[in-house]
This record gives sequence, structure tokens and C-alpha cells, in this order.
Amino acid sequence: MTKINILHVDSSGRNRQYVEKIFAQQEFTILSVDSVPAAIKKIREKLFDGMIVEGPNVLEEIMNIECIPNAGRIFVLSNDDSLSSKERSFSFNIDDYLTFDMGESEILLRICARLHFNKIELWKGISLDPSGQGFYFAEELHRLTRIEYRILQQLIRCAGETISRDDLINKAWPGEVVLDQTLNTHISNLRSKIRLIGFDVRALRNKGFKLID
Repeated sequence: MTKINILHVDSSGRNRQYVEKIFAQQEFTILSVDSVPAAIKKIREKLFDGMIVEGPNVLEEIMNIECIPNAGRIFVLSNDDSLSSKERSFSFNIDDYLTFDMGESEILLRICARLHFNKIELWKGISLDPSGQGFYFAEELHRLTRIEYRILQQLIRCAGETISRDDLINKAWPGEVVLDQTLNTHISNLRSKIRLIGFDVRALRNKGFKLID
């Protein structure tokens, strides 16, 4: 599947980490930079499908460069929910104005919609909802928790092959220390949901897990 390339420009390390976390579970490549000069350099080096910037001040600086078409779709993601900030941002013909209080799912959903990026992963009729709410099967949405979604995504990416316990933990909980029992609990909960449509997660002793039908 083709990767979607997004440039994220924000001076806040916390905000950059947040955006990276949102898109870590999707087929997106996020390139984060902390300044306008760094953003301009990246835009001149390659084409992006979209660019997320922290507000109208940064947006105005970047929009003044001649190669702005390389940035693709333009989004503002800000803590500022004021009408004045939105009006100023939209004056630059951006594609959408987003705020952090929308939450991960809505931010992801709106960006995916603007990029015409609908269903992210597919395996034997199961397709993951791009907003992270769950999966579709026979056009019906089955809701999952955030962790269940990440686990199912990794299982789908393995296309029916086995993924080790350690790999699954590292990808479902990036950068966190997680007990085996915690993984087992989430696997059990996911099983109860996908068994309803005829699928299951098989645990292979000393090897890991895989999707089966």
C-alpha cells in the first residue's frame, strides 16, 4: 500500500509527539519539524500529500514560498479555537482547520477525508476505519478500543502470518512497558468481537499470534 507523506510543522515537541502518535497506527509517514526554515527546506526537497501547521503565523510564512504546491493539502492544527484565527487561516485557502480538543479520532477522520484516504487496511473483507474507531465488515462498523484497533491492525498487516508477542506489544504500545497479561486481556477482548463475524486470533505457543478465519 502506498504511504501517505505528511509534513508536520509545530514548535511544540509535545504537539509533534501527539500527531506522530495519531498517525503511527496508519499508513502515513509523518515528518515533523519545529520551525519554518526546516519546513521550507523539506518542502523544497520532496513532495508531500499534506502539511499540518500550528497556526496562521507559521502558515503565512510558509505560504510565501514559491514551491508551496509541494506541500499538498494544507491543514491547521491548533490550540486556538477563536474565530479570528480560523478566518485568518482560511484566508490562505487551507483545506481544514482542526483543534486539539477535537480528539484523535476526529482529527484523523477529517484529514483522511480531505486526502480521499478512506479505508486503511484490508484482510479477507475486514477493513480498518481510518478514524480509529474500529473495523468494517459487510459495510457494518464494529467498534474497538484504541489498543484493540492497534492490535488488529498489526495482525492484518501480517496477512495471516504470525507476529511475535514482543513485536505486537512494541507496536500496540510504542515506547511503553506492558505486561504479558495486559496483552492477553486485550487479545481476549478483541477475540470476542471478531468471532462474531467468523474470525479469530490464534495464540501459538512460544511464537506469537495470527489472524485466522
